[in-house]
Amino acid sequence: MSETKTYLNWKGPKGLETLDVVIKSELKLNAPDFRREVARLCAEYAMAGMNVYPSSRACAGWDQ
Repeated sequence: MSETKTYLNWKGPKGLETLDVVIKSELKLNAPDFRREVARLCAEYAMAGMNVYPSSRACAGWDQ
């Protein structure tokens, strides 16, 4: 079974960027709580003026 990863992407002045990756197995949360945590992180970025969105894919050039 593959681990669930959600990438937080942002379309900034230099184009698309992946800012962060959230890995479900590291947080030890069930699916609904994981989705809530991703939404909470997106809201925190929005408060900082960065309109990020969750994605199942990272932007080109993202290396973990």
